Amino acid sequence: MFFCFCLGFFFGFCLGFFLGFCLGFFLGFCLIFCLDFCLGFFLGFYLGFCLGFYLEFCFSFRKEC
Repeated sequence: MFFCFCLGFFFGFCLGFFLGFCLGFFLGFCLIFCLDFCLGFFLGFYLGFCLGFYLEFCFSFRKEC
């Protein structure tokens, strides 16, 4: 079920990038624009992997049952 992981990673990355970018922008990092993107990518990858692995294990466990 690699599709579940990809789907979870995509949505998690989009959500994390958006949250990280907004968080960096509102905390006053707008002077350092690169920091907004770095924070967004970090949160995006983190949430993407977490959501992807969660969906992967959740659906693989349900499939076995």
